[in-house]
Amino acid sequence: MSSNYDLVRTVESVLGVSVSDSMLVVVTTSVAVVIGLLVFVWKKSSDRSKEAKLLAVPKVLVKEEEDEVDIGSGKTKVTVFFGTQTGTAEGFAKALAEEIKARYEKAAIKVVDLGTFRKSSNWWHVDDYAVDDDQYGEKLKKETLAFLMLATYGDGEPTDNAARFYKWFTEGKDERGTWLQHLTYGVFGLGNRQYEHFNKIGKIVDEELSDQGAKRLVPLGLGDDDQSIEDDFVAWKESLWPELDPLLRDEDDVSFIFSCMVMFWYDLSSPDMKRVTMWVVFAENCDETVEEAGKLLGQDLDLLFSLHTDNEDGTPQGGSLPPPFPGPCTLRFALAHYADLLNPPRKAALVALAAHTSEPSEADRLMFLTSPQGKDEYSKWVVGSQRSLLEVMAEFPSAKPPLGVFFAAVAPHLQPRYYSISSSP
Repeated sequence: MSSNYDLVRTVESVLGVSVSDSMLVVVTTSVAVVIGLLVFVWKKSSDRSKEAKLLAVPKVLVKEEEDEVDIGSGKTKVTVFFGTQTGTAEGFAKALAEEIKARYEKAAIKVVDLGTFRKSSNWWHVDDYAVDDDQYGEKLKKETLAFLMLATYGDGEPTDNAARFYKWFTEGKDERGTWLQHLTYGVFGLGNRQYEHFNKIGKIVDEELSDQGAKRLVPLGLGDDDQSIEDDFVAWKESLWPELDPLLRDEDDVSFIFSCMVMFWYDLSSPDMKRVTMWVVFAENCDETVEEAGKLLGQDLDLLFSLHTDNEDGTPQGGSLPPPFPGPCTLRFALAHYADLLNPPRKAALVALAAHTSEPSEADRLMFLTSPQGKDEYSKWVVGSQRSLLEVMAEFPSAKPPLGVFFAAVAPHLQPRYYSISSSP
């Protein structure tokens, strides 16, 4: 009791008023509640501080210069850029890079996303070619040979990952002037003719690169997804190799075997009828490739044969095309000199294979790849992965087309390549 009495006296002295027992209970309870609240707030603040320290803050990984390709040892840097919304342009970029790498030992190849952020775990990876706009100019000054796979999205807009580059490149052109004289380039656009602004982004970037001083290596490729954009891409690539050979092929590069001849003719449009000299280069398939083709066809490579378009009695068939090459010759010689065996087959070739496939499930799959429903799978499985004709045939072992069908409808003719003296190495 004395302790309670002392407490009452202490409260009365602090407050300067007389305090009853009931008031004392109210005061002490209020003080206890206030103290409790203060302790609760303090602990909560302390806990949040700890949580903040433990929370994993998203970090940004910026690709440093060590990711740059090694351009030592006499190699030539080649950069393939892509602007994609659905992944097709990225697939084409990687396919082009793989084929350049396979064809040219001299090429130091790199595939570059024009700019996007992607999340992995608690890290944000910066895949941008340039982290900020100023770096675009710095980086492009270091490029000497570049190819751009650019899709047009929506109502003539650049894809999300190419939007910042496109804005910088087109809006700042007047300030930069002619500054890309060191750069040689090629552009393949991806679009759809059903839309008003067909391949707008590819067309504008191709034109702007030229206006800003860069040298166009090949004409702009216009891929049309309403038809067969994969065929458009293959055709554009075929126009590229004759232009790349003088730039990237060394004399001792034996990836392909060549024979050549020299042709002369006179330029009748020139007042002095100037003579023009051209090298005609003929590529040949190597022995290993020819052996593999013979096995897939189920034919003896020493078979002597000829292709003809006459009737069995020797009378000509009206309206028929001439044979794809002269005969008779051995199958080995024909496969080595006349058949393009290492490029991805077009859809028409798959249709021809399906017509001569004995296994129904294989025939169905070949036809599916050529159908509108199989367009994405064809793009990914054939074009995106750069499967050669021989690799595709290996997946369908029951496909055994007759030699006439094979050379006329399955394997494209191996094309010669032409070089003027000014463009030769």
